[in-house]
Parts: sequence; structure tokens; C-alpha cells
Amino acid sequence: MRPKKKIGELLELEEDEIFVVYGVMTGIVGGEEWWYPASKCHKVVVPDSGAYYCNSCVKHIFHVVP
Repeated sequence: MRPKKKIGELLELEEDEIFVVYGVMTGIVGGEEWWYPASKCHKVVVPDSGAYYCNSCVKHIFHVVP
């Protein structure tokens, strides 16, 4: 396991690596749309013909829950 780093330190790295980031939510910004409609594969969907379309699943999605 790699040593712990602050997010600012990750920005200074010259090589690409994979890191796990843990955080604590201290609040949610109200009045803003901070979610987006997504399919079961967790990719964004776009409105299309009265439904939503997922480019990743290559199909129309009829039920989207924020």
C-alpha cells in the first residue's frame, strides 16, 4: 500500500498511478442540481424520443432515478 498523501500532493505527481480517496461529507449544497440522470452502468444518459439514451449500454432507458 502506498503512503498517505494529501490531494494537493497528488496534483504534483509526474507519473500516472491509481489511488483510493476517502472523504467525509460535511454538507450538501442546497438549491443546485448536483445530480445527473444515469443508467444502471452509472454512465450519463441524454434525453431522446421521450426517454433517455445511454451511449455506454447502447439502449434507451425509460426509468431514471436521481
